[in-house]
Parts: sequence; structure tokens; C-alpha cells
Amino acid sequence: MSGYEWFSYPDSLEAISQQTDLFAFACAVYEIITGRVPHHDLKDFEDRCKRVAQRHAQGQYLDVTGLPLSEMMQACWSGKIGSADEVIELLQRVDHKG
Repeated sequence: MSGYEWFSYPDSLEAISQQTDLFAFACAVYEIITGRVPHHDLKDFEDRCKRVAQRHAQGQYLDVTGLPLSEMMQACWSGKIGSADEVIELLQRVDHKG
């Protein structure tokens, strides 16, 4: 995800961690499902990094309402999931809900 640093993990200047990997994973899933990079609406702004950081600081992440895997993406972005095992558990629960 290094090519898209302007929409990466809110504290991306810190060391890479499981949390940053999960955040990036959710961004990749978003891009695969929608065909658009996260925060595509900001791509033409010079200060897009600042704008994305402000959104993240306010707890505002992408609107994924109605998208497949939306619960997983939101959980990864908000930090509610801390490991790949938790992602799998969440996906299994969602799958069983039907």
C-alpha cells in the first residue's frame, strides 16, 4: 500500500504493525469491491493527506454501507480487530448469519 500513502493508516509514520496491516488489508478489499481507491474523492486535492488524517482523527472512515464485507472493513479501520485470526472469526460469524 506504499503507493497510496495518503489514505493509509492514520499513524502510518509509526512502525508497521498488525494494525497497520489490517488497515491496509481493508483498504485493498475496498478497492477490489468498488474498483476505486479509498478516498478517491480527494485525489485532486493538494492537501489530501491532511484531509484524510482529519477524517481519521474524527473517526470518519469510508462509507461501506451495503457493500460485501462492510463489517470487516469498518472493524479493521476502527481498530476493533487486532489480528488476522479475528478477521477470520468475524467473517465466519457473518457467513453463519446468512
